[in-house]
Amino acid sequence: MIFKFNKITIFIIFFFILFSNTKLFSSNESTFYSKENVTNYIYGMLSSTNNNYNKSLDSFEKIRKLEKIHSPFIKHFIFSLVENQKINQASFFLKKSREKSEFFEGNIILGSIFLVNNEFKEAKKEFNIAKNQQKISNFETLIANTLIYYSNIVDINKIKKDDISANFLKGYGNFNQIQEVFINCYLDNENVDTSFQKLINSKEIDYNRYIYFYVNYLYSKKRYNDAKNIIDANIDNFNSNILLDQTKKWIDNSQIDKIKNIFNCKNPKHLISEFFYLIANLYAAENLYSKSNFYLNLSNYFNPKFKFNKILLADNFFKMGDYYESRNLYEEFKIKDTFLNWYSVKQISKIESVLGNNELALDLIIDSYKQIPNPPIKIVFDMANFYKNSKKYNKAINLYSQLLDSLNEGHELYKEILYRRGGSYERLKMWTESDSDLIKSLEIEYDDPYVLNYLAYSWLERNFNKDKAMEMLMAAHELKPRDPYILDSVGWAYYLNGDYIKAEKFIRVALEIMPQDPTVNDHYGDILWKLNKSLEAGYF
Repeated sequence: MIFKFNKITIFIIFFFILFSNTKLFSSNESTFYSKENVTNYIYGMLSSTNNNYNKSLDSFEKIRKLEKIHSPFIKHFIFSLVENQKINQASFFLKKSREKSEFFEGNIILGSIFLVNNEFKEAKKEFNIAKNQQKISNFETLIANTLIYYSNIVDINKIKKDDISANFLKGYGNFNQIQEVFINCYLDNENVDTSFQKLINSKEIDYNRYIYFYVNYLYSKKRYNDAKNIIDANIDNFNSNILLDQTKKWIDNSQIDKIKNIFNCKNPKHLISEFFYLIANLYAAENLYSKSNFYLNLSNYFNPKFKFNKILLADNFFKMGDYYESRNLYEEFKIKDTFLNWYSVKQISKIESVLGNNELALDLIIDSYKQIPNPPIKIVFDMANFYKNSKKYNKAINLYSQLLDSLNEGHELYKEILYRRGGSYERLKMWTESDSDLIKSLEIEYDDPYVLNYLAYSWLERNFNKDKAMEMLMAAHELKPRDPYILDSVGWAYYLNGDYIKAEKFIRVALEIMPQDPTVNDHYGDILWKLNKSLEAGYF
């Protein structure tokens, strides 16, 4: 294993090297600071720091008595337990060492366990301790405040309407709006429909996920027609998420119990689970994957039936480069005849591609695709894109053509499919067909910077229509001034026109943004040669 060292881990090593050989400790403490315990502690801490929680837990389990004299151990041990989905064990350990375990995440775990067990006084005590911890962020304060509020609601089972927004921090309007929906749903008051409609019809942010929860609520009230109408009005063949797609399929197959059995807004455990998922999602959006995974594991603990939430956990591991853990999670989703199955196969194929197993990746997804009778449009689109990315352009073109034949030209993604089919034709040097698709895509929406860039660059490569190509590239650059691919295209256009100084200016910026891209490096090297900078050119 390769460890990344930081100041904390260096201090740990120094601390134990310094003190493991001293005689300052009692006989019991000397036992704790034996070479074996020191080794396990250091290895556990380093594994934890590098997000390898399986190995860190193995090491920490061997030195659990260290809690008696070394409180920082507790936090790392708890994180390792949570990451290994041993929440009950973490809770038991925290209760036993409660005096020494006052760190934010520990208080959140204990408070949540107390809350769902109706021990509201203890729950609020833990959340208030968490809120008053030093050096926590405003967002962590919001987490603690929200959980205090949930504790009050579950405790007294009522709340004044005006109190909902008043009890959250200002500046988190979207966050508060989501909480309002679930609070109203839990209380089953007259505001449920209004709050759901306000959320799912928002023009600012995509709240498609919460359509499922509204449908779930409507079915719990036996409002079957309303539920179906909501799905029919909001489902999209391309843009809806996996949860919505699967919900639609369950409705079409009259499997309403599957919608109702995985979530109940009257169940505090399910409310807490969804709250922790939201927190995890927000952390993941900031690339804070370890924090995201911590809350995802709590979310899964409080509602293990809601397997859709584990998709984010698998995605996080993928982005962290932990393909082993990521693949294991995706394998769990391979449930026949579900959208989860298709998504998991896509992601496993992506992992194989990243690992260089391109043929295996393609075989996996082709085999899965063939097993789907009458695949829905979204899956056909996915398969076409996979063929294109795998350079199987003729097969991609066939599927894109099927999609175009089945869609109205007014569909929002019609132009996107034209763009992708046009790109496939271009790779096959079928210029007439490629130009026709790309031009038609621009006729639908001229201000698409990527289509402008692709068509213009294709023309430049063929030494065709160079003036129009330059005009299109400048329009694309105005729309996306920091896009490295567009910057490279503009620079290359100047190069082909003999203006090497301007060419160098644009491609240098592209190189700063994308220093490892081979095409940009080649272009920059060619420009430097033309500027008689042969020494510098040799490095590109």
